[in-house]
Amino acid sequence: MKPYADDAVVKMLTEQLVASGTRVFQIFQHGDEREHVAFLLRAMAPPLNARVLDVGCGVGEVAWLMKAARPDLDFTLLNISPAQLSMCPEEFDQVCASGENIPLADASFDAAMALYSVGNMDKDAALAEMRRVVRSGGVIFVADIEGEDLSALGYTAHGWDGGKWPEGMNADHFRRLVPEFHTIFPKARPVIYREIVQ
Repeated sequence: MKPYADDAVVKMLTEQLVASGTRVFQIFQHGDEREHVAFLLRAMAPPLNARVLDVGCGVGEVAWLMKAARPDLDFTLLNISPAQLSMCPEEFDQVCASGENIPLADASFDAAMALYSVGNMDKDAALAEMRRVVRSGGVIFVADIEGEDLSALGYTAHGWDGGKWPEGMNADHFRRLVPEFHTIFPKARPVIYREIVQ
């Protein structure tokens, strides 16, 4: 079963994660959640006053922390899960849709980010949609996982040509939730991918 096929299950699992103190749903992280988001923001390097689309936004914590660090940024949160969107900060525009079919205008954003979400989608369709909604010269930024088949977790670890393996990231916090992660998936590694839209 796809992880987002049953929104009642998504709601229950999300509430459990949030109750445990986890609000950034990413397997590999760089430090604590605030440090990790600061790392992602530096790696994405969105332009000043950028409109940013967060594709698969979780509960909006990444956008919230990025906005706190960069008040010039304007975020729109996109998620296929109504349950997760209902837990997002109300100050952001919200769109309930899949990253494979984004119901927003062409070239309407300066950047789009997909953080540990593309594995829930068709990668080519999601990238095509991000390229469509991001203006020429804008940024597409992906942080994800590769190197191992994660189908047992219901997630596709796509390959990312041109991606980089960032140093200093680990899955320590995730190992608390899934202690056997590195035993089951010893080759899994983090990857970041940044593209300038032509």
